[in-house]
Amino acid sequence: MGNNKISVIIPYYDCQEYVFETIDSVLNQDYPYVELIVINDGSPCDLNDALEKDSKCRGYTYKYKKNGGVSSALNLGVKISSGSYISWVACDDVMLPHRLKKQIKVLNQMGVDGCATYVERIDKDGKFLNQKNPKKKGMVDFDYFYTTDFYFPAPSVLCKKEALITINGFDEQLIIEDWDLWLNLTSHGYKLYLHDEVCTQYRIHNSMSSNLVKMFSGICDVTLKYKSHSRFIGFKIITHHFIKNSIKSILKLCFCDVVLLTKTYFVSIYSMAIK
Repeated sequence: MGNNKISVIIPYYDCQEYVFETIDSVLNQDYPYVELIVINDGSPCDLNDALEKDSKCRGYTYKYKKNGGVSSALNLGVKISSGSYISWVACDDVMLPHRLKKQIKVLNQMGVDGCATYVERIDKDGKFLNQKNPKKKGMVDFDYFYTTDFYFPAPSVLCKKEALITINGFDEQLIIEDWDLWLNLTSHGYKLYLHDEVCTQYRIHNSMSSNLVKMFSGICDVTLKYKSHSRFIGFKIITHHFIKNSIKSILKLCFCDVVLLTKTYFVSIYSMAIK
């Protein structure tokens, strides 16, 4: 197995109706050298005993930890992993059987440090949703990510473990940990690649974007972290998402959210302007 092993991390929290389907999709990969690690991030749902029993029966690693967020669960998974490559998938998403075999081939052929693929959107019942994947494929850099719109689905990523360790993994202080990771990796010179093939099913829930204020605050935090790259572009990113989320809040008649969004916007713009 050696350096060919891929460690797949599933951060689990409150998703009992889907997690075993996700586990099955990892264990049923065409690629033979896979280590599965399930991290229970202090989920209130009583699946601890069932997951522990299942892990012993099917030979994967299962750890329970105090709730600390997705980033802390992923960092623990990376820490205890034994593979040279790291992949992760949400506990309600599905890896298609060819995914890891295809991605390790892309990494080796293209000489890159990380690879994402197109995803197929499904609803809570597993039914396909309409989606247009981007035309862009190939190498992506910092400028590709430090903008108002990009495509690099987190549930589809395979990355060299060495790269993750070098940048100290996921930032546990941020709620949009994936965007920050792409910016951190590319700002350190690591090469990322977007492959134009669907390899993962990404589940969409109706409540995923319900907290617009929280998500906008998360966008501002990441944007400000990299403001030294370009304050002008940072201003454009924050303003774009402020307008977008404010319109959504107005359409939902959530005027209190508009007030909070406005407050967050001006605080962030001020922080963007000062050194």
